[in-house]
Amino acid sequence: MHRQSKSISVPNRTFFRIIKSAKCLIPWLMLFFVSLPVQVFSQNDLDIPQLSIKTQSYFHNPDTGSFIYRNAKVEWEGITVESTEIHYHPETNRLTAKGYVRVTEGEIVAVMDELEINVKDGTGIFRDTIVYDASNKAYMTAKEVRRVGPNQYVAQTCTFTTCNPKSPAWQITGSEVNYYTQNFSSSRSSILKVGGIPVFYFPYLAWPTVKQRQSGFLPPEYLIVRSSLTKWDLGYRIGIPYFWAIDPEQDLTLTYDWVERRGPGLRFDYQYAWTEGVRGEIKYQEYFERGPRDPENESGSLSADEIESSELHPQRFKFQFNHNQQLDGRSRLIASALVYSDSQFQKEYELIENPAPNTAQNFSANINRQFPKGSISLSATQTRVFSELALLNRKIDLTQVQYLPALTFQFSDAFWRSGKSTLSGSIDGSVIRYYRVQGYNGEGIVATPSFNFQFPIFQLFNTSFNIGKKSFQFQST
Repeated sequence: MHRQSKSISVPNRTFFRIIKSAKCLIPWLMLFFVSLPVQVFSQNDLDIPQLSIKTQSYFHNPDTGSFIYRNAKVEWEGITVESTEIHYHPETNRLTAKGYVRVTEGEIVAVMDELEINVKDGTGIFRDTIVYDASNKAYMTAKEVRRVGPNQYVAQTCTFTTCNPKSPAWQITGSEVNYYTQNFSSSRSSILKVGGIPVFYFPYLAWPTVKQRQSGFLPPEYLIVRSSLTKWDLGYRIGIPYFWAIDPEQDLTLTYDWVERRGPGLRFDYQYAWTEGVRGEIKYQEYFERGPRDPENESGSLSADEIESSELHPQRFKFQFNHNQQLDGRSRLIASALVYSDSQFQKEYELIENPAPNTAQNFSANINRQFPKGSISLSATQTRVFSELALLNRKIDLTQVQYLPALTFQFSDAFWRSGKSTLSGSIDGSVIRYYRVQGYNGEGIVATPSFNFQFPIFQLFNTSFNIGKKSFQFQST
């Protein structure tokens, strides 16, 4: 009887040793592949948008069919969700996240503690959130914000501001805010707060959130002006502007101002571009001060006794007009006007530390005509300047030039050309008539003829010589 023996070849033994040693490497390989960032695409239904998911790791629950993504970023149809942990439920198309959550949609960025959103229809809820609109540099803070459609949000018990939302200088609180990016937004039962203090109540408030021209309230303006001198101490200033887009060729901005230590004010800003080549603006602002002014400190060189009691409530205003019109293909008309009620307006309300000049009135008009080889301009200017910086002294400095009509001209032509060498001549100058109430008056003529020779050197440099002399003549009366 023979015993049958089995033998294993050397190659087979080596194979089994490798399989046996690989058993201890399998757990390490699994850990390595799980820790790698992965990108997957989810598409369960043709009606459901494709999700782009980038994650550090994920877990799939086969019982519920849900996925958990950690340190993940999910994108679909212009919406991006980032969070430390995101749960996705394909059966209900629901995506949820908690902890630090960030949602980006166009120029809208929202940071929140909790998110729930339907990836199919885009509706969702942001809880304990701050929404920032980069296009308007505006913040919206709310306990709950509902996304009702593309770039459309409804916030309950919300605050709106263009300041730092953690310490805003001003903010609008509303029971409900409907925010539509690149459209119109509105708020119900709104309160404007300045420094945390309620200032105005609006049953209904609407404002544009587009870069294009649309009617509506603009963000409030807020400023604090403090000074140790009573005449410069305004306290807080707040402006509530309303923009009216009358039509594509004209618009109007009305602003209600409130100055803590002065009272109310009103600003009017009208801009127009009626036809091609015609544009301009008209501005007017006035402050209705409630208290009398101080004659002891605001009379300048005048004594307090020279000031009548009726003058202690002066009218405070500024008027400005600018017009620019193309008359034909070669001619243009430019006209302007500037009027201040008093010498302190620029420093007090416009915060110009040293007004120079301290303008009372300035009127000017200019007509320019272009020619193929030059131009001629006819202009006239009337300027009046206050004699000193004192509200209750409105005297004009009579020694300043007040009327200045002038004719200016400029012509040039090339007489000779050879290759890159050129000989040209030009003349420019002006004819002026100046007038003062006190002091000398007169006329003046200024002319500057010149010749210019330009030529190259070694084909590398251009050199020119200019020869001219300025001639002038003035006559005083």
